[in-house]
Amino acid sequence: MQRIVVGVGDAADHPSIDWIIRRAQREGVDIQLVRGFEMALSDPVDNRRRLDAVADRLTAALPGAAVTTSLLMKTAVDALVDASTETDLVVIGGGHPGGVASALGGSVPLRVASRSHAVTVIVPSGWRAHDAQDVVVGLDDDDTSEVALAFAAREASAAGTGLLVVHAWSPPRAPADRGREQAVHRAELDAALDRARAAAPGLTVRGALTEGTAAAALQEHAATAEALVVGSHRWGPLAGLVLGSTARDLLIRTASPLFVVPSGGPVSTDGTLVSAEEARPAGP
Repeated sequence: MQRIVVGVGDAADHPSIDWIIRRAQREGVDIQLVRGFEMALSDPVDNRRRLDAVADRLTAALPGAAVTTSLLMKTAVDALVDASTETDLVVIGGGHPGGVASALGGSVPLRVASRSHAVTVIVPSGWRAHDAQDVVVGLDDDDTSEVALAFAAREASAAGTGLLVVHAWSPPRAPADRGREQAVHRAELDAALDRARAAAPGLTVRGALTEGTAAAALQEHAATAEALVVGSHRWGPLAGLVLGSTARDLLIRTASPLFVVPSGGPVSTDGTLVSAEEARPAGP
């Protein structure tokens, strides 16, 4: 049973709710709807109405599913970050890819993703259900990729899709060094493909070595992806830099659900994220 915290916005018909329903039809989920509000800025009755509207939609679409609600007097970001310590996924709706509103409205999802203890899924308003395509994961040159790679392999296996591992690199200024640098990055990608196959035996795994920025490479390969997975540093100044340079660009441009996987979260011995249930200390 997967635990999912859902950030409830102002629209009960946001595609993030459709995404939750689709996932719940594939596997068992325990859903907690969370809405934060500030008393001085909004009406508690209106906030409760919006929260209940989403709950009603989910229970109608998923008879028998466990759906609970939490209306919290704190900011939306704080409410979701606090809830992330007790869940497997945090799901939040994003803006429409390519629109000005995306650039302005992407702040809350990315602030949540940079602080969340759990994997954060940002579902853009342009998302629509389609036939399953590959899960696409970005391979970086730092330790943010390791847990993201294993997580993406398990996600692709559960969804019944293939896995595409994308590694972007920038050619050196000296032409004579180009072949050597390309060979180094090709070896890094090949090693990552081997690790992904080990994490999910039987999974179809492909790789793409692309010149340019990570955001541009991932956007190119993820136009019709089942999901797009990137790693991040959860805490400290690097979190803002990583999310600002890659995930922010992807959130604005891609219509695929964006999974942001924290490298600093609890991990098991095989490098994958420990579930909320496994991470919870034993005892009464």
